[in-house]
Amino acid sequence: MLTTYDQYKGQLSSVFGKYIRIFGKDITLAKLKHVEGITVAPDGTVVDLSKNLNDVLESIINEFTDLSEYVVRTTMKPILTDLLKQSSPSISNQQIVEQKPELRA
Repeated sequence: MLTTYDQYKGQLSSVFGKYIRIFGKDITLAKLKHVEGITVAPDGTVVDLSKNLNDVLESIINEFTDLSEYVVRTTMKPILTDLLKQSSPSISNQQIVEQKPELRA
């Protein structure tokens, strides 16, 4: 029977495998090297995990949140720019940027 510690290692290994498919191996492993308390093999498998899981998880979230923000910015900017170029001439770019979504109750 797996211990809770082994289950966490397995779950994190699964997550890191997905990160490798999304962000690539080099980026994922580079981000994980900044996380204290975890050792990850080149395939994304968690080899060692600190007993202070909360700190490790918080550090992982911080590392990948920064990366996700960068990825969203760099991927969405060209897409939105193209959409603005293709938009109706009757709507200016400024009007599109200034529109705010309606809040629904």
